[in-house]
Amino acid sequence: MSWSSGGIHHQQSLQQQLRMPQQPMVQQQQPQLGAASNLLSQFHLFPLIEAIADATERGVRDQRVDDLVNELGNRFERCQQLLAPHAASSKPLTLRNQKMKLQEYENQLNLRREALSKYREMVE
Repeated sequence: MSWSSGGIHHQQSLQQQLRMPQQPMVQQQQPQLGAASNLLSQFHLFPLIEAIADATERGVRDQRVDDLVNELGNRFERCQQLLAPHAASSKPLTLRNQKMKLQEYENQLNLRREALSKYREMVE
């Protein structure tokens, strides 16, 4: 069977479509190193944690340590209140992005199926 130049070009085009790089469905986000320490310093939690750690190492528990623990709890609560709206708003955005990626992959899959079908028709 001889191929015309148009048939060869069409076959090469189909082969290129079939070799499109595959990408993972969901990319895992790597946690940023230092993000926790940045958050701790931003809310001035380091001095409290260090003071509590020093008291724990010495084995001393007094009113000052209890006050430090209470203050740490209060600041942590404020951190949660400040971060909660951001966490809630980022989740739908992430889901929306994942849905868009899924639709893109479905479109690519459909294109590959069509290309395979056309290729089979040409071969038969």
